[in-house]
Amino acid sequence: MCVHVIGAGLAGLAAACQLTELGHDVVVFEAAPHAGGRARSYFDKHLGCRIDNGNHLLMSGNISALSYLHRVGARRSLIGPAEPIFPFRSIKTGEAWTLRINQGAFPWWVFSKARRVPGTQLHHYRSLLKFKRARPDDTVTGLIGSSGALYHKLLQPIAISALNTMPEEASAVALQSVISETMERGGYATLPRWARIGLSEAFIDPAIDWLRAHGADVRFGERVTQLQPGQATVVAAVDRRRADPRAHRAD
Repeated sequence: MCVHVIGAGLAGLAAACQLTELGHDVVVFEAAPHAGGRARSYFDKHLGCRIDNGNHLLMSGNISALSYLHRVGARRSLIGPAEPIFPFRSIKTGEAWTLRINQGAFPWWVFSKARRVPGTQLHHYRSLLKFKRARPDDTVTGLIGSSGALYHKLLQPIAISALNTMPEEASAVALQSVISETMERGGYATLPRWARIGLSEAFIDPAIDWLRAHGADVRFGERVTQLQPGQATVVAAVDRRRADPRAHRAD
């Protein structure tokens, strides 16, 4: 069966890779002249250097992301420390602190004033249980509030870096997924990882190369404009005009 994947962002590439590995003929359509979506590297003319688009924090507990990298042969494209230690610094106040999560699953780090978020006490961490009851339309701020050291010094930075979204808009359900697969499982699942060179070199370019090497067809500058009703895998019309790069600039 031939499967058409619309969009060559990280989710589209991951789906295309898995479908290809399962033996399907895959065609990937991307309207922009490049792949990656919100997880790519590009040259910023104003800064005069190459940067990664957006904030992206990956931790060792994200098995899906690591499996994706392993599939496309890019597992070694990530680097990071051997201990779950997170140094923070506030740009507004200049305050610096370090979060030190213990390796095991039991979170005894919240009992240690030297390890937990400064300005927090043990009972503050009970509020994290609210995320387990989060509804699909709950935002992080709407569920937990926007006051207190735990919010400003931990939840807000995690929401921005892991979800690439401000907590006022970030999904509480999505953040709970991050928390459950990392901090709830202990420090061994909370080791921070980042791209050795850049997001494109780690997540995007290897996937494109892998797909083409395995027979998939990846097409850029082709916008899908219509699907046959009831047949989501069939592309009926494709705009083959080159996409306007200005319409796909980085946020």
